Amino acid sequence: MSGFSNLAERTLPLIKNIFIPAAILTAADFAFYGFPQISFDSLLGIHILFYVAVVINFGILLFFNQSKPVFFLLLAAMNYALINHIKLAYPASFAETPLFINICFFTPFYLLFFAFLPEKRLLTNFNAAIMLLFCAQYAVIEHLSREEISLSWEIYASQAPMGSTGQILFAAAAFILFYRTLFQGRIFDYGLFFATIEIGLGFYYADSAAALTIFFTAAALTVLAAVIADIYHDTHFDSLTGLGSRKAFMIDAKNFPIKYSLGLVCIDDYQPLAKMLGRRGRNILTRLVADIIREKEPEERIYRYSEDEFILILNIGEDKNATFNRLENIRRAVASSAFFLPHKKRPIKITVSASVSDKKRSDADVYEVLARTRKALQKTLSFSHNVTSKA
Repeated sequence: MSGFSNLAERTLPLIKNIFIPAAILTAADFAFYGFPQISFDSLLGIHILFYVAVVINFGILLFFNQSKPVFFLLLAAMNYALINHIKLAYPASFAETPLFINICFFTPFYLLFFAFLPEKRLLTNFNAAIMLLFCAQYAVIEHLSREEISLSWEIYASQAPMGSTGQILFAAAAFILFYRTLFQGRIFDYGLFFATIEIGLGFYYADSAAALTIFFTAAALTVLAAVIADIYHDTHFDSLTGLGSRKAFMIDAKNFPIKYSLGLVCIDDYQPLAKMLGRRGRNILTRLVADIIREKEPEERIYRYSEDEFILILNIGEDKNATFNRLENIRRAVASSAFFLPHKKRPIKITVSASVSDKKRSDADVYEVLARTRKALQKTLSFSHNVTSKA
């Protein structure tokens, strides 16, 4: 039974992250295969939806000052416009033009490159350099096309506009992104994986105006859904531990019950530990401490308030000392644990200190309770560590 529980615990988050992008891809497949004679007005509406989704994406990313999917989307929008232009210029033989063939060749590489870009603020010198690289690829494509050079090799026979070389490159890009999602499992990673598949299908069925529009629109909607979900998740959850974030604490503060206790757990000697173990070791220890707190208090609200601080909102029972004992159980559990880190021959022993305070009628809000709890904890830490106190 425990084995099934562990499997479900690992699998359910993946299903949740994959559901929306998979649903969009399924809807796109149904629209293309289920309605082969789609009307011009419907196609025009989907065409407009593509650009609306791209603009909304850019607006959200500009507002939150995030850059990760910007170039991915920009590449999709540019390629969509170029393919439509090529089809208008060469309606009978667009798939044989060096311009279309070279776009098929370069696109998988750049989709993969942009998917692996580190997250940075949008307006930076780094992104300006990436923008120059983005423009340079089209300059190279144009130069090759003028010289009638096509980067394609007939590896196997294919009737699709996108030749065998492009198909293999898109399949390889999708496989690499899928392999990445298995290890990271972030909502955004799943979104880029499915968007790559949808853009690849748009190239594969590029001779169909409906397919090109439907699948590129699906890619834009997939990235939009992933961006919204990713921003929501980062706002409400701590990316390292999966607990509630500081922002989530501020958002939830107005919905706390009338009576509660606020528990504050602080990792002792956190800064010396961080210097000794480095960023990776510090992150592992922080996650392990968070797991212990979550295991001891699975039903309560838990937030990672700062790098080394965790806040618990505990229900008050009839026994006034119950909340103190619950914090004490967490402290003892951490103190009695041996933490094994990679490349360390011996386990690491660490401790936490904790403090708890009940909400009083005179408290205007949760921040007064937090200030009183932190003051009691700091007073304790000035004398000793590995101690639980009550404010």
